[in-house]
Amino acid sequence: VGEVTDGVEDIALNIENTPFIPAAKLAELFGKKCYSDERGFVIISDDVSIYEFEANTTINTERNLSNWVVNRIVLDGTDEEQILKDFSKTDMKGQHPRILANQDKFNYILALSETDEHMKKYYEDIIKQADALLTVEPPATPARNTTYNRIRILGMAYQLTKDDKYGEKGWKEIEMICNYADWIPTEVFDLSYFSKAAALAYDWFYDYMSTQQKKTLKNAMVEKSLNVFLSAHQTASRGGDNSGNDPYHVIINTNHNITQNTGAVMVALALMDEKDVSDKCAELIVSALKGIECYLPYMAMFGSGKEGVYYWYWQMESTVEMINSLEGNLGKDYGISHMPGLEATGNFPIHMTGPTGMAFNWGNATASYYVSSEVTWFGHRYDDKTLSMARIDALEDRNILAHPYDMLYYDPEKLYDEYSPTLDNKFGRTESAGMFSALRDSNALYVGLKGGYNNDVHNALSTGAFVLDAMGERWAWLIGQEDYSVPGYWDYSVNGQRWTYYRMRAEAQNALVINPENKPDQYPLGYSKIEKFESKSRGAYAIIDATPAFSTDNKIKRVRRGAFLTENRTKVIIQDEIEANNSNYYFMMQTQADIQIQPDEKTAILELNGKKMFAELQSTNPDAKFTIMDAVPLPTSPHPEQNSPNNGVRKLVVNVKNANNLTVSVIFTPMTTGQRVITSAEMVSMDDWEIPDGDLKAMQLDSLTVDGKIIEGFAPNRTDYKLFLPYDYPDTIPKVAVTSEFETTVTMPEEMPGTATITIMDPDTNRTVICNVLIQKEQNIGVRASAVPQPENPPENTLDYDLETRWAAEGDQWIEYDLKEPVQLTAVSIAWASGNERMAIFDIEVSNDAESWTKVWSGESSGETLDFEEFSFESVQTRYVRIFGHGNSLHKWNSINEVKFKYKK
Repeated sequence: VGEVTDGVEDIALNIENTPFIPAAKLAELFGKKCYSDERGFVIISDDVSIYEFEANTTINTERNLSNWVVNRIVLDGTDEEQILKDFSKTDMKGQHPRILANQDKFNYILALSETDEHMKKYYEDIIKQADALLTVEPPATPARNTTYNRIRILGMAYQLTKDDKYGEKGWKEIEMICNYADWIPTEVFDLSYFSKAAALAYDWFYDYMSTQQKKTLKNAMVEKSLNVFLSAHQTASRGGDNSGNDPYHVIINTNHNITQNTGAVMVALALMDEKDVSDKCAELIVSALKGIECYLPYMAMFGSGKEGVYYWYWQMESTVEMINSLEGNLGKDYGISHMPGLEATGNFPIHMTGPTGMAFNWGNATASYYVSSEVTWFGHRYDDKTLSMARIDALEDRNILAHPYDMLYYDPEKLYDEYSPTLDNKFGRTESAGMFSALRDSNALYVGLKGGYNNDVHNALSTGAFVLDAMGERWAWLIGQEDYSVPGYWDYSVNGQRWTYYRMRAEAQNALVINPENKPDQYPLGYSKIEKFESKSRGAYAIIDATPAFSTDNKIKRVRRGAFLTENRTKVIIQDEIEANNSNYYFMMQTQADIQIQPDEKTAILELNGKKMFAELQSTNPDAKFTIMDAVPLPTSPHPEQNSPNNGVRKLVVNVKNANNLTVSVIFTPMTTGQRVITSAEMVSMDDWEIPDGDLKAMQLDSLTVDGKIIEGFAPNRTDYKLFLPYDYPDTIPKVAVTSEFETTVTMPEEMPGTATITIMDPDTNRTVICNVLIQKEQNIGVRASAVPQPENPPENTLDYDLETRWAAEGDQWIEYDLKEPVQLTAVSIAWASGNERMAIFDIEVSNDAESWTKVWSGESSGETLDFEEFSFESVQTRYVRIFGHGNSLHKWNSINEVKFKYKK
């Protein structure tokens, strides 16, 4: 394409901040024949070798190409001498704290917590979590994440208050791991988290620790981390198939790489000014920077996370830790933050998370919430208005306790009062898309769709996988990971044992299933692209060419699946179009809803927690109909005995046998109050899908008042509020009033706690938006627990009227309530976490002095519901109530979402 005509360094300066480096620019730099293939990857050839990356080439070829681009264009090379020079320039020698934040940063946070509403909440949350940890014993067995989380919380509390009680507790936690024989007690990945915990403890508790404590911790860091990581880098060598000799995962191309190397860098920087090990520290930092060159190209080249949103979180936590640690101590990050795609990756968890707060959890992901504090960092770093506010909104809307990193990454000067979040987005590599009817609306309609590589790390056979949220519920549901320890689970080969497990097969992923047999039900090496994506004000759609997932089946010529958020974003269509010969086709959607197939067998009503979804079937095959299946393998599928049970899950199914050219369209319409459910128009080909032009005005409130006062936290586009009234507030229901340019109705609860429901309607577009205001009195009830091993799950969560928060503790543990005065107690109602999947084993005890206890109930929960279960007994006068948990039918954890008490008047 061209020859080099200018100096490489001069041209590199002009492109280092671009989001993606074009092939033509590479040619300009290096005079090589360069072009982009149909997937957007760069192809480079020279006199020595040819670097190509096509759908089915080996991982080694991909690595060579990606590393070539990263090493020569993006990352800055360095050596030990330069590392030591860079450290001396920053004046960090002899200064503590300096890892992730220095003393000026902590002083700034403390001052801001006095004036800024967000930082004030973060401060209160962190102190609350730290105080809860003061009475919790360190784990009896090694627990990498637990130790690291505790050190971060206690360290932040110590730095903000300089109260020795947090330093004392922090030392007890870190002293435990100092006494371990090594920092790989269960698996090699433990090394990274124990190293991070030790580095932060050494740095953030430095002023608290005695000389002997510092010596003990330093010796452990050198022996069990620094020397181990150095040896790991010195002996690691890459095999052509991503195996090779890398037992410590320091040059692997998965999330382990960045996490391991970040642990190494944090330890090295914490000890950087210790004369006896400073050279080793510099050597380890150089080795770690070289190590991540094997991983960075896969991290965020297209703004996505190839291992799914769950592992995206772990990757990005470490990536931001790495960048902050390097910049704070060495003055630069050596090019890491300029990685192509990194500036866009903060959007990935936002659009891969439904309005219910559940992730689009294909493969090994869990359905937890991953819009983490790193999203704030990305927003501030890359001046992204949406990202800067996303985490703040999440903390506010979902009652999430702040993480210590929320305090580190928050910058009020980079916030935006008004911004327009993108409703729809798609991401390369994973070939995934997420489309919303509205953001900050837990009742919004959402559909996520995925193509991409079936055998990427942590993936399943998931081409065409989709999830569907509406009315605050997940209707199309993915079960998620199988037990990581089952035989052959990590065998990703074409006929790998991984594909025998139900949860890793297409039939469990809401994915495309055609001609299933006793073998992988999609081609594991297939790569399926989003061939068309369109987003407008009035709708959005994504269409995947799924043919590569069936490329080894000679009966199948072409397969496509599309997801369409249509009819002014009020309906979702999932449509399949296949060209095949005499094939057996399945549409499968897993759900926890009750399915009622109507007499015509072309429509169905799904009901979940009192809400309803209308499903319609259209097809070119007149015999196509809805049926119901259990969430178990098909008769033709493998049935390994290690398959986990999928209790409470069923499947809405369409099965067409002997299919040739077939189109199947399933249309989902939420049956919300006041919204007309209209049978859909005649089915059209995906090639003819159209979104009307014109704006779709946001349906929102102009004001929301309670007893004449604007409700706290009001925002026009917010749909969920919690109103806490003083516990001595009269028993009358407060008056809720709204104004809007749309039609509105307000339905008040009959009693407290209860929810005021505001329905906003637009008859012209058949749209409905629901706003909820949970009204409750603050409960005049004291609560404490025998253990709070997870500070983010304190006992107070069981009294907050929120079924999504919990208290949790492992083993024989109790939670105790002080009702403030004697009452005639007749029952205790408990909502158990995962109460529909397992039976809690527990006792209920009462006391009038909190010392002498009487057992009034003993047994198990039903294991059938997430709602409250009432456990009644003969009326007894008591002031104190204790729920004494003994684990559950699956493990030893006790997890309670909410508790209510029933008295005799």
